[in-house]
Amino acid sequence: MESLIHGSLDDLLSAARTSGGSPSRPLASPPKGGVADLPTIAAVLDAIAEGRVHPEGVFFIDATSEYVDARRFLRAEPDAALDGAAVRRFFEVEGGSLLLAGVQDCFPAVGALTSALSGALLAQANTNLYLTPGGAQTFPRHWDTHDVVVLQLEGRKRWIIYEPLLEAPLHRHHACRTAELHEMTPRWGEIEMQPGGALYIPRGYLHEATAVGGPSLHISTGIHRITWHRLVEVMVADALRECAEDLTFRGDCPAGGAHLAAAIREGIAPRVEALVKRLHEMDAAEVLQSLTEPADGEQS
Repeated sequence: MESLIHGSLDDLLSAARTSGGSPSRPLASPPKGGVADLPTIAAVLDAIAEGRVHPEGVFFIDATSEYVDARRFLRAEPDAALDGAAVRRFFEVEGGSLLLAGVQDCFPAVGALTSALSGALLAQANTNLYLTPGGAQTFPRHWDTHDVVVLQLEGRKRWIIYEPLLEAPLHRHHACRTAELHEMTPRWGEIEMQPGGALYIPRGYLHEATAVGGPSLHISTGIHRITWHRLVEVMVADALRECAEDLTFRGDCPAGGAHLAAAIREGIAPRVEALVKRLHEMDAAEVLQSLTEPADGEQS
């Protein structure tokens, strides 16, 4: 497995393991070894032009960080593949950025790296690719609700990282892209990524990245760990499904009366107790294992 992880990433993961496997602060590793087996800018544009990238996995972002309707880039032919010339023109002439989602399914070397990261970090993983023109920024300052491992493939990119506004955000905690983020977030640090350099950003750390001097290509692997909140959420949902077989849970709640509040308190107490009992009887480790294992045919 280690042979599939590039040198800078291997150093970064060693530091991650030293910190307990889930770093609470960003980590960076300078270039170490090449990235010759991974995509280049030319290879990405060729893959799009040759129809090897599904149109639904390609997102177009203009110079103002707004999404552009992908239908603009579809060929007129019935296959509805992307028009390689139109995509290239958007990137090279109009200064637009490309985001390719789930590229582990398009490029075998990225798939092998994604699987290796998933195994090393004991978490499900998914890799996106970002192609950004020189001087451009794909997205403004934001945070992610999962950890991110970045590997620079071509060109240079300057990353500015800011302290979290919310520690360890969940999926429901989305970062707003507003002026408040610029006023409220102290800077953690600045890193200029060279080809082969790696960066680990824990969830919640705000960040923004700008291509320096020319076009930039990097891959970003989302590390989707199971939180305590998610584990409890799934266990409660499973326990409630079991409770549906219990007639005492299927009865109607009191709908009125002079002593409604007292009746509700009296009725809810034994049902909550029964639910908690079912939770105690469940094997939490087994539930966690089921959440961390990819489904059949799924690329982690």
